[in-house]
Amino acid sequence: MLENAPIIIGLTGANGAGKDTVAGMLSRALHQQRRLNCVMAFADPLYEEVAKAFLIKIEQLKERRTKEQPSEALNLNMCIDPWFVQSIEKSCNVDVMSEVPRSPRQILQWWGTQYRRAQDPLYWVKRFEHRVRQHQEAGIQHIVVPDPATLVLMRHAGQLWALVDITLRMLKPRELYRAQGFPEHYQIEEIPDPALLFIDGKQAPGNPLDLPRIALSTTAQVRMVGNSVPPPVAAALVRANFRHEALLYAA
Repeated sequence: MLENAPIIIGLTGANGAGKDTVAGMLSRALHQQRRLNCVMAFADPLYEEVAKAFLIKIEQLKERRTKEQPSEALNLNMCIDPWFVQSIEKSCNVDVMSEVPRSPRQILQWWGTQYRRAQDPLYWVKRFEHRVRQHQEAGIQHIVVPDPATLVLMRHAGQLWALVDITLRMLKPRELYRAQGFPEHYQIEEIPDPALLFIDGKQAPGNPLDLPRIALSTTAQVRMVGNSVPPPVAAALVRANFRHEALLYAA
């Protein structure tokens, strides 16, 4: 149970947005108010476990400039945890005997997901809760967590709970177009090649439908429906603004 647990202050943002800097500022401000606090990243146990298994320093894993660069120190043969090596060999079909250097990001991903979460989907949540409990026993009042928003935690009945699935999904492009009022036959998967459609900033002569077409990514399809005007709304505006013309032509 986590009765009277520390207040957890979560910070989120893109990589390089300054989460660690803000976390440090918050920690110093709380210290000036004589409030016991600490900065604790959700991924701290991950870095600690990998560093221990490969006998390297945590700083070697956290260095942003080399996060994607393969390192001889992260060769799977250098790992002293045989269970990790076996799990990667089975789940990722990797030849563990080949002396291939791996990048910190690759090893961290394997360790966090294919290894630990395969053992227990809530492994890292439990590690986080254990850390919170330790800080609570030490009298810590505030914990600043500068992590991306990949985890939703909630406190209920004195315990920390992880929200792992909100049972919702993103709407697919065709569903979005239907919601906007576009007909089923409306083409959303491809468009005339823009490189051939415009010449010197002007539309090329001829029928655009005769030009070679290029496929649209899902991201592009969603962006375009987001920028669209619903056809029923456009039709309603035309009817409202040109009613007198319609009456004139009817006469």
